[in-house]
Amino acid sequence: MKEFDDLVEIVKVLRSKKGCPWDRAQKVKDYKKYLLEEAYELIEAIDGSKITSIQEELGDLFLILVMVAQIFQEKDKFCVKDSLKLINQKLILRHPHVFSDKKLKNKKEVLEYWVNSKAKKKNRKTVKERIPQSAPSLLMAEILIKEVSHLKRNSLVSQTVSDPKNSKISLKQSFAELNLQDKASFAGFLFSFCQYAHLHKISLEDELRSLVLKKAEKITYKP
Repeated sequence: MKEFDDLVEIVKVLRSKKGCPWDRAQKVKDYKKYLLEEAYELIEAIDGSKITSIQEELGDLFLILVMVAQIFQEKDKFCVKDSLKLINQKLILRHPHVFSDKKLKNKKEVLEYWVNSKAKKKNRKTVKERIPQSAPSLLMAEILIKEVSHLKRNSLVSQTVSDPKNSKISLKQSFAELNLQDKASFAGFLFSFCQYAHLHKISLEDELRSLVLKKAEKITYKP
């Protein structure tokens, strides 16, 4: 695609000796914070259904990714084409029901196959290796619960609480047992919320972020 090739070339120029002093000075670690900022700006644009903003924020993310790849190319490690080649191979290998003759009947079987094949490929011993440890804690809990639900083992969440009435009773019991003097007790209570949210297909990370922003918008500073 011409536009993508143009971006790669522009980044090379910016990082060259005749390019921009600021861009040349950037390190890979510098782009970690930019990546997070742009990712959250893209999420905000998607939440607001702002098509123009989504388009712009996607471009900003592409820029950061190409910049990071360019830095590694300068170190003779790999180039952006290598990353694209890997993701293309990965998509084909992990979709054998599309690109070969393997039979996966439904979404559940697809996710089950994806999770297990990914763990095998990366030689993961525990689910901890799957979780991005720099992620927000609510998101980490969500990933853990989802991952376990796709493994052919017992879920972290009892299906008996899938009924709203049972969920309400269980949460009340958890709250009643909450030890206000024990930090671990609070963490356990929060994890219980994450378990029930998973059953009811609620993203606590998204919902809490939305609620915080709504409340913050109503609070004004004194003039």
